[in-house]
Amino acid sequence: MAQEDYDLRSRRGALPFAQQRALDNEVTQFDKKHTTRLKRIIAECGWPSSARYDEITETAAWLIVQHADHDIAFQAEVLATLKQSIIAGQGNPRQFAYLSDRVSVTQTGKQTYGTQLMVTEKGSFLPEEEIGSIDEVNAKRRELGMEPLEDYLKRANATVANAAAR
Repeated sequence: MAQEDYDLRSRRGALPFAQQRALDNEVTQFDKKHTTRLKRIIAECGWPSSARYDEITETAAWLIVQHADHDIAFQAEVLATLKQSIIAGQGNPRQFAYLSDRVSVTQTGKQTYGTQLMVTEKGSFLPEEEIGSIDEVNAKRRELGMEPLEDYLKRANATVANAAAR
């Protein structure tokens, strides 16, 4: 599922920016299919944590959840599981940050770690109304061992520039 997710999003990202929306319906259908399947796996086996399986398996599951924007309740359930893993000294803090922001932006329009960027033809940016201050965001990112927001934005914009050059 994670490979299908990656392949489809890579194919979408390889298109000129103006044409990427043409694949939105296909992306949504894949996301729904993968979410349904992952929910069944979790119901049968529990969250596929790296402690029980391996990091690759947990990352693949997290990716499916991260893209399950059509099912915010499911994202929030998994977020609670990830939070407990972090508290127990397990789990991936970056994955927690990304999913936390994803859920929070949907529910409140705010984010803590500055992971959810807006992407346009001209580049990526973090909507100012979604964060308190850059210093607060960087402090929270540091707590989880994440790079400063400025570096994250620079890397994201390099990706957009590379895509635009194709």
